[in-house]
Amino acid sequence: MRIRINNRLKREQNNQLINELFEVEDFLILLSKNLLNNISAELAFRLAVNQFNGNLKPIFHNAVEEILTGSLCLKDVVEKIINMLKNPQSKQLFKYLMDLIDYDSKKRASVVIKTLYRLKENQQLYYKRQNVLKAQQFKIKFLVTIISIVLGMICSLSPWFSLAAPLLNTDYIINPFTIQFELQQSPYVFATFLIISLLNAYTLYNTVKLEHKIIFILIAPILFTAAYMTGNIIISAILKSWV
Repeated sequence: MRIRINNRLKREQNNQLINELFEVEDFLILLSKNLLNNISAELAFRLAVNQFNGNLKPIFHNAVEEILTGSLCLKDVVEKIINMLKNPQSKQLFKYLMDLIDYDSKKRASVVIKTLYRLKENQQLYYKRQNVLKAQQFKIKFLVTIISIVLGMICSLSPWFSLAAPLLNTDYIINPFTIQFELQQSPYVFATFLIISLLNAYTLYNTVKLEHKIIFILIAPILFTAAYMTGNIIISAILKSWV
């Protein structure tokens, strides 16, 4: 249990770090575009903060306030923002590009934008992979659900398989009214189908990175059992209607 919790926390932290990096890229693109309009770095920074709508906005907004009040210069504010960032890649990117812009704002801004747009392509690929992964996870969940239900319904019909031998008996063919139907549930058949359902869920869910995988694996035999009981109820109702 502790290992699963730690793994989940690590995944959440990694997602937060990745999102922070992407937000830094978006902010620097806005800043670079504003610098191309022949305005000061401080004003460009302020406009970029107003245009930005990410989770890092409070950090950038406080930085702007400190610039406006004159308590800190832009260089000190940039250092403060870097210290507040958590992702080492975000820190390096922010520092590198801000230092690059500081030499010649307008000239360097165009270079920065080209660099950031290349990084933006990687960001789009990342989100595309995430969407594909989510789609695959949904398909696997749907497939496991259908297979579990189908196996349960087939298992509920297993007692009828025992009628194959008497139905093929020559005495029954000559006089069909002599046969006696005895439908008996086999616990071995039930256990076999249940294990198949469980192994199927385990195998398919291992192919995708699914959170709470154990829970979804355990849902498969529950669906199987529910389908099995439902099938028995339906068959019993049909037999009663024939009697």
